[in-house]
Amino acid sequence: MEPMQYEVRGYLKEPFRLFHLADSRREHIEYHYHTFHKIIILLAGRAGYAIEGERYDLSPGDFVLVGRGSIHRPEVREDDFYERMILYISPAYLASLSTEDCDLEACFRQAQTDFRYVYRDEGGSRVRPLFELLARTAREGGYGAALLNDGRYGYDVHDGVLRLSLLRAATYPDPHADQGAHDFTYALLPHLGDWRQGGVIPAGYDLNAPVLPLTVAAQPAGTLPAAYSQFRVDAPNVVLETVKKAEDGSGLILRLYESWGTRTRAALALPDDAAAVRCTPMEQPLPGEEAVQHSLPLTLHPFEICTIHVQFAQ
Repeated sequence: MEPMQYEVRGYLKEPFRLFHLADSRREHIEYHYHTFHKIIILLAGRAGYAIEGERYDLSPGDFVLVGRGSIHRPEVREDDFYERMILYISPAYLASLSTEDCDLEACFRQAQTDFRYVYRDEGGSRVRPLFELLARTAREGGYGAALLNDGRYGYDVHDGVLRLSLLRAATYPDPHADQGAHDFTYALLPHLGDWRQGGVIPAGYDLNAPVLPLTVAAQPAGTLPAAYSQFRVDAPNVVLETVKKAEDGSGLILRLYESWGTRTRAALALPDDAAAVRCTPMEQPLPGEEAVQHSLPLTLHPFEICTIHVQFAQ
């Protein structure tokens, strides 16, 4: 069938997506095609699949290879229950993992060449465990990659490819925009776990605001330890981003925010000669808040910004 006669459905911005569905099909789905590859495995129930003009009755354990551009649709009788797992795979992702000896897209091309799209795995003894392992891995967030940069304005993910826009160079309204020499700083950060466990946010800060070493004369009579931080937060998802002088000159203003999108309780450790209290973003007192010493307890809502006024003993 000619793909241009039919609707393209679905989208895939990541390397792959996995779905586990169980329902009774009531919606009629027209013939369509995808710009990515798809594998369906029937886990339970009754269903049929029509691909490139041929209809196949599926049994539990059967899996279907649907290459990009293949015209297809599920054919399920009204109120028939069926359980399936569906895997969307980016062609670019498969190509990036392929080698000279192992072409991971070959199975989809072979299915299209031979007009053999359905394969039987009796009892699901081989393919189903692989799908279930992939589902567990995806749920656990076992891996990831982040593209760090120093202030570029645009990025996108398409067909498993992560891109960073370096220059736009539009000619309107400024005909000379972005012309001249440019310096770029960016880094690819592979990590275990999801972006929280992988430390993506601290890595972004390290790239954009690296530690600046400063050599000073020795102070033999000094009292500071070998390692010291004036302020410390005991929760990894709470970021102390700003330390500035208070607008009225009375001490310092700290701004923190919750970065993981979760409700959090934390504590801000203070110097021995300091007292801190929460205030408004405009540095005005909050009713009912009292200054405390040593450690300020905090309760933050997801992504909440918190402003704190710190004053030091005279």
